[in-house]
Amino acid sequence: ANFEVPPGTDLHLRLTAEAADGRIVDQWDQAIPVPRFDDGAVALSTPRFLRARSAFEAQAMRAGQDPPPAASRQFRPTDRVIVEVECYAPHDAALTLSAQLLNGKGEALTELTIPPPVDGRSRFALPLSSLAPSTYVLRLDARSGERDVQQRSAFRVVP
Repeated sequence: ANFEVPPGTDLHLRLTAEAADGRIVDQWDQAIPVPRFDDGAVALSTPRFLRARSAFEAQAMRAGQDPPPAASRQFRPTDRVIVEVECYAPHDAALTLSAQLLNGKGEALTELTIPPPVDGRSRFALPLSSLAPSTYVLRLDARSGERDVQQRSAFRVVP
């Protein structure tokens, strides 16, 4: 769903988890602050991990038929994973985006190549084939002028 929310306010959501028979299993309220971007703030969305488990699915992703984001953050080395992130900055400001792959301890393993955002969105491949089974962290950094923001997302490579 898409809807307009005035900046600088809190969006209050009521989330409900239901069982297959429609019975409510859990319910909770969550407040999400809506940032103001007119003050030069920079922000990143939560990265979406798009997974292709076969060459056919990978070809469909390249053709623009995106699967839903992976609900799990567990991938096999043979999976092809594309990360998609939305970047928010003032309209007239240049935005640079960088990414690093970290091990489970937070130590840098490699710098990832990311194309510049197009229409506020960037997509890049997450190389899994050379990773041993373990927990890893994807660190994204966005900078616009003197403002910057960082986003971290953990994932696991399984045999």
